[in-house]
Amino acid sequence: MKWLKQGTSLQKLYVSQFISAFVDNAFFFIILGFLTDQGVINPVDSMIVPQTLFYVAYIVLAPFVGTFSEKMPKSLVLFIGNAIKAIGIALLFFGVPPAWCYMIVGIGAVVYSPAKYGILLELTTTSKQLLTANGKLEGYTIMAIIFGTVVGGFMANLPGIALELGLCIAMYAVSITIAASIPRGPTTASLRYIGSALSFGKDIAILLRSPITRFTLIGTAGFWMISAMLRLAFIEWLMVHIPTLSESQRPLIFGVTVIGIIIGALLVPKFYEIRTFYRSTPMGMLLVLVIIGSVFSPNLFVLVPFLLMIGVLGGLYIVPMNAALQKLGSPMVGSGKVVAIQNVFENIFMLIGIGFLGLKTSGALSLSINAVIIIGAIALGAIIVYLYSLMRRVKDEARRSLM
Repeated sequence: MKWLKQGTSLQKLYVSQFISAFVDNAFFFIILGFLTDQGVINPVDSMIVPQTLFYVAYIVLAPFVGTFSEKMPKSLVLFIGNAIKAIGIALLFFGVPPAWCYMIVGIGAVVYSPAKYGILLELTTTSKQLLTANGKLEGYTIMAIIFGTVVGGFMANLPGIALELGLCIAMYAVSITIAASIPRGPTTASLRYIGSALSFGKDIAILLRSPITRFTLIGTAGFWMISAMLRLAFIEWLMVHIPTLSESQRPLIFGVTVIGIIIGALLVPKFYEIRTFYRSTPMGMLLVLVIIGSVFSPNLFVLVPFLLMIGVLGGLYIVPMNAALQKLGSPMVGSGKVVAIQNVFENIFMLIGIGFLGLKTSGALSLSINAVIIIGAIALGAIIVYLYSLMRRVKDEARRSLM
């Protein structure tokens, strides 16, 4: 408890976010194990619908959660978001279908998301601090995704489900406690939900008119599209190409990506300033090539370095874009709204990625898992080519607005 009093607000935010994102992802794999125990033959296919509902929640609620984040202290919004997630997990004890439970956890994540990035503008004072804080927050988030995948895969194989759910709820409680200790910042109480929701389309148009915010919205959305696909596709890839791995061992393989993410997060402030964020674009193209190369790995010894590079390049690609979007987009529409709009773009793109994977798993597309991953990587490459077409205007605006 001493750390809660002495730790900085940024440190508390990082830890709270790590725990929250960790449980989000562990719960996903706990549900996979639960469905397996229920006799579901292919639980990965069964999770496509719950995962889709998770993303739909982001899109449907986006016009409201940005305003919610602006009207209330962001540390309180973090508290409420985690509380909703805990309720979603608890409902599984009462026989609520896993898909609905996962969607409620998604609603909690929707509420939580605008505040976790918007609060960075309150806790930092310079562009360099904002860039560094974005790198660390993104690093903690992606590390939590990987660790949640690894630990969730292990927990899914434990007998029974009550212990796993209890641990998840307890960890949310820890995250809630930490978030509650972050000082409450300024609010904009005059905002109205209906008015803000009606103006949401205008806010999107404002961000799309700016070359920088259009560049960063589409660039980050493309990254999360391929991330959503790879999260499920690589599990199937391991089942096909390295069948000797057990169900609990497969998620462990992705733990190596954590090392890459840490490296990427540490390198971001050394490679970029916010005004030169667009230099991360070549990292995205390298990421495309590494993803394509990874599917031809003949064994784990070759696959592991590819996963390490995916982590490094992913961090170097997305962190500068996030920082630039917040820096320039927040004065345009508000810090909460800019993250809510970013969530809309990212989750629409993730739905496209998951939907394409769903066509393959349903049999509507007779493609190998290798082909699915390669097509996803090529789609990301096409997005990055589009970003290059905006580069001149982006550089001009960066010189004027991000000095």
